[in-house]
Amino acid sequence: MNRGFSLIETLLVTSLLASLSAIAIPSLAGWMPRHQAQVEARAVQLALERAYAIAVTRATPVKVAISPKSVTATTTANSPLFAHHLRPPVTARIKGEHKEALYFYPSHTASPATITIENDSYLCSLVVSLRGRIRRECA
Repeated sequence: MNRGFSLIETLLVTSLLASLSAIAIPSLAGWMPRHQAQVEARAVQLALERAYAIAVTRATPVKVAISPKSVTATTTANSPLFAHHLRPPVTARIKGEHKEALYFYPSHTASPATITIENDSYLCSLVVSLRGRIRRECA
């Protein structure tokens, strides 16, 4: 009684695995940039929600500055609260009333803005409403 696999069986299984890998790897390569953008968009959304909560609980306006590489929250007296640094190649931009920052106020309101989180091939948007609600949209 022989135990083990023959050379032909081993070659057949190896070639089958190589074929499946050749099909799967290109789709996984496209998945990574999308995942990076979604993770960073979620982290920025959490930072914005934290800034909103601080504004309401401390009864002081909070300024959230958006630069391509970071999100920084301060009180209007420029007292630092926290910062989140984006991992390259992901960058952030803001569109709204104030070109580089948005504000959360103790009256449960905010300066409306749209923040885009992007890398080379994928884009997520965070839309901040006048009521301070934050909606994430990833394409």
